[in-house]
Parts: sequence; C-alpha cells; structure tokens
Amino acid sequence: MNRLIQPHNHCTTQGQRHFDFATFYYYNHQLSSWDNFEISNDDFEDFVKFLSNKGFDYETETEKKFAEAIRKAEDDELQKDIQKAMMSLWLP
Repeated sequence: MNRLIQPHNHCTTQGQRHFDFATFYYYNHQLSSWDNFEISNDDFEDFVKFLSNKGFDYETETEKKFAEAIRKAEDDELQKDIQKAMMSLWLP
C-alpha cells in the first residue's frame, strides 16, 4: 500500500533526505525530457526503502489518532472491549 509522504516544515533533516533521494535518482536514471516524466511504482518503492534505510519513520494522521484513541481507551479501562472488537474484524 502506497502512502503519500508529505514534508513537515519543521524538519530540515527530512527535507535533506528528500533531496538526497532526488540526487540518487538523478544519477541513476537518464531523463531526456520532463514532458512525460512519471514515477513508477518501483521508483516509489525505492524512495520508501531509501527513507527507511536513512532512519525515516512516517506515521499517518490516522495512525496517530488511532494510537491516541488506544491510549485513552486504556486509561478508561476499555482495552478488553476494543480487543474483542478488533479480533472480530480480523477473524473470518
């Protein structure tokens, strides 16, 4: 599953990683024209691997909110109810 990776303005290091990949991409691909430039699925996967190898960790807003909801549910002692509901989603 591909996720759109959006830059965070507060992280200069992350911006540097994007630039590093752009440099890597440039030197490993021949581009004769920008007119029909497209990123393939393989290119995207290379980008994700590149960031992963550089220690980049991305969490979507949904993942953040879900983790926050789980923490709150644990505080409210609802984890058993949530675990039952989650298991019913995963089991046929």
